Amino acid sequence: MNNQPTPPMLQTPPPAQPVNGQPPAPQTGQPFPAPMPGAPMQSMQPPMMPGQMPKRGMSKGLLWGIIGGSIALVLLIVSIVVAVILLSGPSKQDYKDAAKMMSDFKYSDNLEKGISKTKDASQVKKAIEGALTEADAHFNKLEKTKAMRDPEVKKLYQEYRSEYNKAKQLLQRFVNVYPDYVSSIEVCNGTSVGYVSYFDKTGAQAGEEFDKSIADCSKVLNKMKNSDDSDTKKYAETMISYYNSLREYYVTMANIYSSKDYTTKLPKYPNLPDVKDPVSSVTDDLDKYGLSNKEQDLYNLLLKKAKE
Repeated sequence: MNNQPTPPMLQTPPPAQPVNGQPPAPQTGQPFPAPMPGAPMQSMQPPMMPGQMPKRGMSKGLLWGIIGGSIALVLLIVSIVVAVILLSGPSKQDYKDAAKMMSDFKYSDNLEKGISKTKDASQVKKAIEGALTEADAHFNKLEKTKAMRDPEVKKLYQEYRSEYNKAKQLLQRFVNVYPDYVSSIEVCNGTSVGYVSYFDKTGAQAGEEFDKSIADCSKVLNKMKNSDDSDTKKYAETMISYYNSLREYYVTMANIYSSKDYTTKLPKYPNLPDVKDPVSSVTDDLDKYGLSNKEQDLYNLLLKKAKE
């Protein structure tokens, strides 16, 4: 005999009774069966209405298009603002500011002070290098002023700086030869240098004594003669030629007196040559390069435009 359990029979609920005299609402569809004990509950999705489409996210292409367009618009606005700023001319105050910057710094004056403070070679080198460093900073700052938007001002500034660069190269070379020049002053300017008493000597004796008196001076001048600086080289060569003439004079005079030849015409004492030393050459070249003139021209132009 089969003892399998008999499944429970589904019972049909009794028909709904009228409430307060109203007929019950008609039932549509089949009733939902009760869930089995222990069965998981499932969420019920509401039915989709006819013609209703599922929601979808924004297209990535459309999103990147919007972002790219926004960036392009910002860049366009920034470009327009920058163009307006750059194309607009300087104001009167801009010219005044640049002129004041120039009046507060006189390049040529600073350099002349730098090379005339002391005769100590190391101190002079330090002074010149310091003046050049300050000048470089001044020119860089001046170039960034708003007044340089004016083409006429910019042109004069470039000429001014070109002259400065020429002078700067000269001073940088001068720093290297200045120690020898200081030495030449110390050993060539003594009262006994290049002087010989020729009354009681022969020409050979006078020449030998003269050579001893200028030995130290000759060493320095010969070193300066090989300098790369043209002014220093010229100075040394001129002074060497002068001392050679002076030696010849003493030798000739000694020969005349020692031979008691009173008929021979006496030689003329050589004059000290009119040659500029390297320091004087540097300061003069600053003006020769037109640095001071260009500086003044630019300054005057700035003042003029500040009043227009």
